[in-house]
Order: sequence, then C-alpha cells, then structure tokens
Amino acid sequence: MKLGRQRQIERIMANEARLTDGRKAVDELMSALEWFQTMQEDIRELGIYYGSREWFADKADQEEGKLPDSLKCGVLSEDAAYDLLTDVMEARRLMTQILEEGSEVDEEEEETPAKEMAEL
Repeated sequence: MKLGRQRQIERIMANEARLTDGRKAVDELMSALEWFQTMQEDIRELGIYYGSREWFADKADQEEGKLPDSLKCGVLSEDAAYDLLTDVMEARRLMTQILEEGSEVDEEEEETPAKEMAEL
C-alpha cells in the first residue's frame, strides 16, 4: 500500500475515533447538564439551609442523640454540604471557562464550508 493511502486511512481512523468519542462525551455531558439544571432549586435550598439556625439546631440534636440512629445525617457534617456547594461553584466556573474559550476559538478560526452549513 502506498504511503499516501496509509496516511489517508490513518487520518480517517483517527477522526472516526474523535467522532465516536466526541459523540459519547457530548451525549453524557448533555445528560449531566440536564440533571444539573433540574437540581438547581434543590442546591439553592441546601445552600440556604447549610449554616442556618435550623441547621445548627438539627446538628446539635444529632450530636446529642435526639435523632433516630437510622436517620441519614450527612448534611449535618461539617464538610458534605460545603464540599457540594463549592463543587457547584467550581463546575459553574469551568462551564463559563469552556464557553469563553469556545467563543475565542470561534472568532479566531476561518470560515469553512462545514461551518457555514452549521450556521444555517
């Protein structure tokens, strides 16, 4: 097989892998973003609860053994809610960064027929 044909095959195979992996990544991202979007009100409510007077009262009752042993109380730990809320902020920062970087790339790239078709 000629060297040029081999390079062509390798190029097609590499881009096919990019297409397959990209499709999977976008599908998983869209699913995660849709779920994240539906959780925004719950996350906001958790942020209001965490560190509130109610949270401190609930934490004190849990520490004094006034709550059932079977009750999950991870939300009353010092770190669980805080870690989630800071991870949410980091996820939002990362999403913003990705959008901003995407905008810069779009502005710098030259127009191609495929891009023209995508804009229609």
